[in-house]
Amino acid sequence: MKFIKIFLILNIVINLHANDINFDELSNSINQKKQILVFFHMDHCPWCKKMIKISLSDKEVMNTINKYFIYIDIDIQTSGNIMYEGELISKVEFARKFGIYFYPTVLMFKDGKLIENIKGYRNKQKFTNIVKYIGSKSQDKFTLKEFIVDLEFRDN
Repeated sequence: MKFIKIFLILNIVINLHANDINFDELSNSINQKKQILVFFHMDHCPWCKKMIKISLSDKEVMNTINKYFIYIDIDIQTSGNIMYEGELISKVEFARKFGIYFYPTVLMFKDGKLIENIKGYRNKQKFTNIVKYIGSKSQDKFTLKEFIVDLEFRDN
């Protein structure tokens, strides 16, 4: 049993670094405690570059993402496919399934179902707050604004 778990984890890690991504496998992974965060971007998009440089290159932001999510980075201009709902589709087709025509866009999934769609650039602090809000499943208890106020009081 231990061997199977190790094999599945290695397989997921390998898929994350390959050009092809098995979204179905990640959604049904043995790590059910984590949700999935997908960052869609394009090489020539200035706001995408800014979000990568300022928000996603920050160690604190990535630690927060990794605490709650399996992170998937998708540059839709690169080759590779996504296995989604049993069908192998291009990265662009995957983006279109969720109505993504604007970059950067971040999608968050729980149990394979879309729970949040964030369009556009977010600075480090705003993005971290959103990741904590969705990752901690606080949307069931608070609005985002209430959550941020609560965070501010906890930090003082």
